[in-house]
Amino acid sequence: MSENNIQILLNSGFDAFSNLYSVLLFPPNGDIIPEVRVKDFKAPTLQLGEYDNHYKTANLTRVNAQFTGDREFELTFRIDNYWNLYDTLKTWRRTYLDIGTDEVYLGTFSNINALNNSDIYGNVIVKVFEGSSGLNNGLLETDYSNTVLWNFKQVMLYDLIEPQFTRGSSNPVEVTGKFIFGEYFTTTSNV
Repeated sequence: MSENNIQILLNSGFDAFSNLYSVLLFPPNGDIIPEVRVKDFKAPTLQLGEYDNHYKTANLTRVNAQFTGDREFELTFRIDNYWNLYDTLKTWRRTYLDIGTDEVYLGTFSNINALNNSDIYGNVIVKVFEGSSGLNNGLLETDYSNTVLWNFKQVMLYDLIEPQFTRGSSNPVEVTGKFIFGEYFTTTSNV
């Protein structure tokens, strides 16, 4: 006998929820900032470019050999009482520019040998948990065995939008970091 629709839904397990993700930061100074509170994450989309191929009255869209999309992403951090995170982000940005002295240090990073130098670039890892095995009595598991993973390498924090303070509300303090990256890996297998 076949299952009815309710039984199929009940047997399908938990859904994957958009708020079950974790962000780990590895700034270039060697610090590790595990499990930071991030407001939103939108994975960058890289895809093949397209071009139109015309012949007489026909038109065909083909793909070309060039990736399109921006190699950048934003993360908005809730600071709460963890002001060390804010200080670490400012230190990361200061690796590339110093607003106080109007100096930009990007010439140093144009060398191909600098790409894998952990003193210059950081890493950002975003892990999204499956709904069925990413929960343990309401708590996130720590082995990350069932996750979707985005691993960004050669990450540069190029902009940090400072916090805003107002007496008109009591919302948590947030800062937004804008990142660009070189290499980018993603997987849905065990990590």
